[in-house]
This record gives sequence, C-alpha cells and structure tokens, in this order.
Amino acid sequence: KSAGTGRMSEAEISLIWMYRLDKVTTPLVLDLVVLTHADEDHIGGLVNLVMNPKIEVRKVVHSGIAVYTADANDDALGEVATVDGAEYLLPRHDTIDDLDFDALHEDFKAWINVLAAEHVEYVAVRAGESIDVGDPAVTIEVLGPRVDHLTSPDRDVFAWFGDKGLTINGHSVVLRLTYRDVRFLLSGDLNIEGSEHLMAD
Repeated sequence: KSAGTGRMSEAEISLIWMYRLDKVTTPLVLDLVVLTHADEDHIGGLVNLVMNPKIEVRKVVHSGIAVYTADANDDALGEVATVDGAEYLLPRHDTIDDLDFDALHEDFKAWINVLAAEHVEYVAVRAGESIDVGDPAVTIEVLGPRVDHLTSPDRDVFAWFGDKGLTINGHSVVLRLTYRDVRFLLSGDLNIEGSEHLMAD
C-alpha cells in the first residue's frame, strides 16, 4: 500500500492499546517522533498515526533525505555529483519549505501533506547535535546521519553509497538515548556503509 492509504502501524496499534485511546477524549501528545529515513515502509504507517484524532504529534525529526519521482540519473533521491573523486547526494532539506514539492514521490508527498495539514514541526538532525525533550534525566545525542560540506558548490551533502537503498539506509537517523544510568542505541536501518562513514572521523 502507498503511504496515503492510511495503513495502521504497529506503533499506532500499541499506542491505542497502551493508552486506551478508544476510550479517552483528550488526545495523547507525542512530543517527538523520529523518522529514521524516508523509505515507504517507515513513512507509510506514520501518515495514519499523525492523522489519528486521538494522537497529537508535535515534532518530527528526520535525516534530511527526501524521495523524489524516479529519474534514470538520480535513483529517486535527487542529483548525485562527483566532486574531487567522491560521489555525493546533493539534495538535503531541513524543513518542508526546502522541498521541491512537485518533484516528490507520491508516498513522500502524502507524508509531507499530512505534516503540513496537522501543523507538525519537521526538522532535520545531524551527527553532533542533541535533542532536548525537556527532561533533565534524558539525553538524546544524534550520532547520524553525518552530513558533509562542500565548498564548491557551497552546500551540505551526503556521501553516496552506490544506490538508493544503501544511501537512504546508510544515512538513517542514529540516536544514543541516555536515561540516568541506562543507554540505548537506536540505529534505524544503518548499514555497513553508513557505519563505516560515521566512524571515519
């Protein structure tokens, strides 16, 4: 199914069960949702979750990689260019306003439409940043994606790992969440290529 068909995710089903959303009148507030990467199997269920009238999503963080209508030259993630012998994916977006909306793949466009309609804050994260959730006992460090910077042209880009699947998965949002003395590594669909890129510095 495409992202626009309202497929219910396991996360949404769990929230409905755990918080008895079938019985409550006040929506459950989710301060933060992490879209590790924009493959359809990740955004598909989130469309329905954001549209659920019993759930209020306030903020979504993402990798900065969008999915476009397939083009033979760009493998659906946008323009790939070779600079000083290395290949880079050039398009990177922070917010909805940075996107070329007409060029987006229909599944990704459905996702963006829902975020805009529900007035959800949508912002990219990168390695080295942290996410404040308003609880001093919780620290969320962003370990990936690692964003490279080119001086000519002057822009932030992603290393290209050879094809769409390797690149979009390899640049998943990777988080280290610390709660008091407990640490969790949340790695999305990080692959070998992405792991090696993160550890290269």
